[in-house]
Amino acid sequence: MVKRFIHLSPARQRLIRLLQNTNFGKIESLTFKGGEPILEKSVRRLREVKFGSENCSRAEDCLDDFELK
Repeated sequence: MVKRFIHLSPARQRLIRLLQNTNFGKIESLTFKGGEPILEKSVRRLREVKFGSENCSRAEDCLDDFELK
């Protein structure tokens, strides 16, 4: 069965969107409860800028649904 974005829980969808928007960087202070990400105000996103590369969010960021790899 093909996994799709729309089949994820709302919390997992928010995490995927955060990762897509970050592209290069890292997420700090992210916790999970019962296998679900808890995106609280304490979660910190650190973006890296790569010179000579595209630093925008991923193309899937604007899609309502897409296949997960």
